[in-house]
Amino acid sequence: MSKIGNGLSRMIRWNVARALPRVDAEVNELGRDAFISEARTSSLLDTSYGRGSELENQRLWKRNDLGILGRCRLEDRPFAHYENNQLDYYYRIQNTRNAYPITSTVQAVLVHDVSHVMGRRDAMLSREICKALSQIEDRPWNTWLRKDPKREFGIRPISPTSLGHILRAGGTGITTHNVMRNNVSGTHVFHKDLEDMLKRYPKAPDLDVTLYTREPRYISATYLKNSGLWGRGRSCGIHYNLGELQDYLVDPWPMLKARESLKQIVYCVGNDYWHKPLSRNAVVKIGFSEDLKNFASRLRHYRCSSHMPANPIVHWAILAPTRLLLEKRLHNIYMDRQVDSVGRGKCGGEMFETSPKRWSSRRMFEDAVKIVESYGHKYKVLKEGDFNKSQRKMATACLWA
Repeated sequence: MSKIGNGLSRMIRWNVARALPRVDAEVNELGRDAFISEARTSSLLDTSYGRGSELENQRLWKRNDLGILGRCRLEDRPFAHYENNQLDYYYRIQNTRNAYPITSTVQAVLVHDVSHVMGRRDAMLSREICKALSQIEDRPWNTWLRKDPKREFGIRPISPTSLGHILRAGGTGITTHNVMRNNVSGTHVFHKDLEDMLKRYPKAPDLDVTLYTREPRYISATYLKNSGLWGRGRSCGIHYNLGELQDYLVDPWPMLKARESLKQIVYCVGNDYWHKPLSRNAVVKIGFSEDLKNFASRLRHYRCSSHMPANPIVHWAILAPTRLLLEKRLHNIYMDRQVDSVGRGKCGGEMFETSPKRWSSRRMFEDAVKIVESYGHKYKVLKEGDFNKSQRKMATACLWA
């Protein structure tokens, strides 16, 4: 039951079966932790990109479920709801040109690092301190200076000028001294100037490195909402995580929160004269209806339209919880037997070629029951006698296996 079926037109507007191998190839090349742009994601999914696209519709419903869609203009509301089916998306934030914020936490961390670099020395040249600081991992000193396009500077480590600026910012009383020391002239840092800060912070505080990096970082919409930071970075590019995208395509129709009061009828209909071209095997349709009245109306439609060349036979029909998405799970299992892709043919992707044993309608029924029971839900096998008088009249000439 792990096969992937074609895209679900009511919830997903792209072909899942075609998208999955593309995403798998991308994961093999870049890894599951990689992030890709919205344009690249739409290319892999073979769907539209930009304003009004399916990815944008999914994002808007994601924001709706997070409780923040009300801030959007009314015309931005999407026309389809991807219930419990939204990919989490990320804002890419990369600080290459703005200076890092100088806080007391940064100063305390820097003082501890400088003290560690100086060791037992009472004074040390600022340029030597900066060289040693740039070698410390998990610190922002190696990327402290931002890009300067006017001077054609790239990202650079902390400089003696920046070191002195950070140490004395906020009136700490720490200053650097341009003196001759041990026959060496230059800007020096004296350890005695650091002692007040070291007493105030006996231990170096934790520094949020994500705020002090020139590398791109990705913040999910869910995190922004839960952390109360929504609104930051919304002008930045939208990205998706490859691993999450791969998992999403493996199970694009997760079982929604079960509500036993909501039921649907999943059925299998066909007849002995409905065949796939160039094949002797019969074709059946696996579909769903909201209730018995709708099911009877569907059967009349099949009998009175060109969908079937003869009166339809109901091979089986069961009543199961709506949110199990049983119909689509069955479509996944029998993907290889689909006669038409979604959006093509008179019945879309709901028609399947059977065979006498392995792909029989009986096996499809057994798989349907197995799925329902695996989730601990109850179901009812429907019979013609479950129709009332008007429904039986509507479904006249339809046969039950």
